[in-house]
Amino acid sequence: MKKLLLIVCVLTFTGVFSQQSDAALTATHSTMTKEGRVHKKVSQLAEKLQLTESQKQQVLELHLEKAKQREAKRTDQKADMKNKKEAFKAEKDKYHAQMKEILTDEQYARWQELKKIKKQNMKAKKQQKYQKKN
Repeated sequence: MKKLLLIVCVLTFTGVFSQQSDAALTATHSTMTKEGRVHKKVSQLAEKLQLTESQKQQVLELHLEKAKQREAKRTDQKADMKNKKEAFKAEKDKYHAQMKEILTDEQYARWQELKKIKKQNMKAKKQQKYQKKN
């Protein structure tokens, strides 16, 4: 019984301390600047690979350039997503206007209600699927 209690205590404390160190790492990573992260990464590489100063400088320049490219790509993707979202919304509005022209007022109201019900059903299905996974 004492051994079991000892094992439970050790496992509990191990889990607590590992979570604390992960949280500290995440906090440190999020507060560092991009350049700071690059410098840290290059320092680690220099230590592991025993780089000379010139090699270290070349690797640093390479990583800084790569970080700039990555950031530019991220901003481009965000702009593309915004444009796609706006285009999709415009297409949807056009479709709704065409449907409104075709349908009577009663039919259009019923169609809107059916769409709302369908959306709710899809949302419920998605939640059920998510709950099954967990």
